[in-house]
Amino acid sequence: WMVMGPEALFRMVGMQQPPSWANTLNENAIQLGILLFLLLPQMVGRYTQTGAFELYLDGETVFSKLAEGRFPNGDELLGLFRDAGLKFKGA
Repeated sequence: WMVMGPEALFRMVGMQQPPSWANTLNENAIQLGILLFLLLPQMVGRYTQTGAFELYLDGETVFSKLAEGRFPNGDELLGLFRDAGLKFKGA
């Protein structure tokens, strides 16, 4: 987000112009980065302590760490989403 900017990011998903809130986030990128740096570890820590990591798409389980006994890697996640019918622009 902070490297690409909102224009390029939203163009990748087919939008010609980013919404106004995206420009506001871009104008406050440093504050957003600090906030994420402080909050994300807290949020991730809460969910990884339970051992649960599950992805759902339209109410169906796409991946379950509890069932598989492991975390998925990036390529596996993309494959799961493609198998579910999601299309990625530019990929």
